[in-house]
Amino acid sequence: MTRQLNLPLRLSDSASFDNFLAAGNEEVLAAVRSVPGQERPSPALFIHGPPGSGKSHLLQALSRLTIDYQRLTVYVPAGAPGVGPELVAQLNADTVVCMDDLDQIVGDQAWEESLLELYERLAGGHGVLVAAALQPPAGLELKLADLSTRLAAGGAYRLRPLADEMLPAAMRLRASMRGFELPDSVSRYLVRRAPRDSAVLFGILDRIDQAAFSRQRRITVPFIKELEKEVTSSDR
Repeated sequence: MTRQLNLPLRLSDSASFDNFLAAGNEEVLAAVRSVPGQERPSPALFIHGPPGSGKSHLLQALSRLTIDYQRLTVYVPAGAPGVGPELVAQLNADTVVCMDDLDQIVGDQAWEESLLELYERLAGGHGVLVAAALQPPAGLELKLADLSTRLAAGGAYRLRPLADEMLPAAMRLRASMRGFELPDSVSRYLVRRAPRDSAVLFGILDRIDQAAFSRQRRITVPFIKELEKEVTSSDR
């Protein structure tokens, strides 16, 4: 039986390859997306980039796609509460392991040893470790030099954040995948008012969509201003 492992880790409902705007990241998108369809993939693939560049989105989209391929997969946010080296020890040799925030465990001997053991286990089966961090393996200052080499075995790809001018298009794409149309006036307003970080903007957009649905309102700039006033009032 192939599925996502029964672990206390949830995938974002909105993470998919269909709502990821490549815009300069076509190579890394193709590399990650191809993983589930490879019968004998390289045991490891690495993606790195600054906060908000889409690393978590890609890893969760990969885990979701792997389920569609009827393969065993797990998304692991390293350093999150309840996530430790003992979790990695549970994973078998045919698992597609999507390891996020690898920076959080750099220098932890137990973690590094468990990841090296995981790599060797996956190399003996049909599994693969797809890991993400802010820096490439060579820049992580890992204690185990062998681990740095293994992590880059299948290539280390840099994920570039979306340029500011691409953020409205990315928001419109996300909105269309959620089943609603985002007016240009709204996307421009949000980009002006919120941090220029796609992850933050997408989170805001999702909350606005939920609020509009619950109140049966159209998403307009006046509606967003109403929500802003409510948040400001509740913070007083």
